Amino acid sequence: MSIEVELGTTVADFATVVAGLLDDLDYGQVALLADRKQLDLVADLLQVQSRLVGVVHTVLGTVDRSEAAMTAHGVPTVSWLASELRYTRGQASAMLHHANDLHRFTQIGDALRDGVASDRQAQAVTQVLKKLPTDLGVEAEAMAQSTMVGHCEEFNSHELAGLSRYLLEVVAPEVAEEAEAKRQERELRDAQQARHLNFADDGHGSTSIKGSLPTADAALIKAQIEALAQQMHRTALELRDSGV
Repeated sequence: MSIEVELGTTVADFATVVAGLLDDLDYGQVALLADRKQLDLVADLLQVQSRLVGVVHTVLGTVDRSEAAMTAHGVPTVSWLASELRYTRGQASAMLHHANDLHRFTQIGDALRDGVASDRQAQAVTQVLKKLPTDLGVEAEAMAQSTMVGHCEEFNSHELAGLSRYLLEVVAPEVAEEAEAKRQERELRDAQQARHLNFADDGHGSTSIKGSLPTADAALIKAQIEALAQQMHRTALELRDSGV
């Protein structure tokens, strides 16, 4: 089958062509391909899948911002997705959030539609970008996006999700230093508020100890206990007491 698609094809025409191609697919040829060709085919199809997801979310975002569902049916886009297309409201809400994130971070949306990033990677990257300070500025945010797109060739979605602190250090090191200091202050404050130490006598000659302390306080107590233990050990050796 020979299909010609003109430059500037509308999304509606594209959807019609793709639907027609799917209807005519011949799966019997897959088993006849060499092993490497089969693997290449899976990789190509997964990339196409991600690119199509990018198209879907781009269109969905446009539809939501234009309030088409409200105009046509008198309901928000989430309700339309749930009632007409049988998504759960949670799934529909997640789709819209993702669509809005891709609209906000244009380089990530482009990377997804161009096949540079998978959908899972795009989701991870947008979550990282949303954690950045809101006052970074346009240039720093653009740099953050391009940096994360570059890392999509190297890292999977889980690894990308862990690059928040690293990314801030790259695009705004002075902000990263301040943010790190605030993070440490916040962690210390939380640790101090949550600190507790409980002693429970089991009635059979033993006492259970359970608690939570800030790291610095715990280090002090640990050092004191270790010093006491060493002293008990030396005394035991001097007295040849095998019970200690």
